[in-house]
Amino acid sequence: MRRIVWFTQEMGTCYQEISVLGKAKKPEEFPKIQRIKQDDLQIYVCVFPQYYKKRKSRIGTHKNSPYVEWNTGALLQLMQKSCVELGADTYFVSEEFGKGILPEKTIQCMGGQRMDLDIWKHILQTIKSADRVVYLSGERMDFDYEQLPDQLWFPVSFLRKVHHFYGILSEHDDDTMISSLEDHLWQQYGMPLVRISDWSEYERLNKDEDVGRILVIDDRMGKSENVYDTGKDIWGQKAWTKWAKRIYYVDMWSVHERSLQITGAGSSARYFSEYEYIRAAVKAAENAKAPVS
Repeated sequence: MRRIVWFTQEMGTCYQEISVLGKAKKPEEFPKIQRIKQDDLQIYVCVFPQYYKKRKSRIGTHKNSPYVEWNTGALLQLMQKSCVELGADTYFVSEEFGKGILPEKTIQCMGGQRMDLDIWKHILQTIKSADRVVYLSGERMDFDYEQLPDQLWFPVSFLRKVHHFYGILSEHDDDTMISSLEDHLWQQYGMPLVRISDWSEYERLNKDEDVGRILVIDDRMGKSENVYDTGKDIWGQKAWTKWAKRIYYVDMWSVHERSLQITGAGSSARYFSEYEYIRAAVKAAENAKAPVS
């Protein structure tokens, strides 16, 4: 069973209390850990105090700040220790935790972690159906290309409703990944894969049709792609605005910058990622006031 750690913080709290006379009180045990069972996953919510300790002062509140900020290096070591002790396969950092404690641009999840297959299946069950699928291949991955069909599992009932399956090959990748998916779709489902170069070609092929609902599977690891770029961009601002209301966008690598691009500027596209799935599970547990174990 896959183990995932979700790091977050408790606002307005500190790890070490300092008395008026300067004698430190016994620190509370941290992080506070809550275990959540979600499908075939074990999610451990690790709650850290917002600050390291209160400032030593004989006259009450310090004139600048009553608290001492965490040392980033020490905090990262404690996070790493938590992951090791819990036997975590990966970790995620809540937005509140990242903005409040860690420096800007700190990654919110472990790099190189592709979406778990069970989460992918759950997302497909949530989406239920799509009329078209657009698969965006990315750079080389850490698993054999022959495993790609298993990583992109589709129930027959889902593909039966798909009219067209498109594949866009990244300029940073060779042909092997798309070819593996192409062979699998045809041999297992009799589904042809239509290769296209970018979103403008997709638009030309579908300009006179009611395209229905579109499932976009973004399998690109990199954080440099901007879906609003022009020129060789896969999407293009005009095309994205036109189709956004009908798009289910699945980010297989939980790229934070990408989530901001897809969901920003009042976009009506529905965005899915492993990060969003874990965050929703943690929020549901908090709302249900799940017991700490």
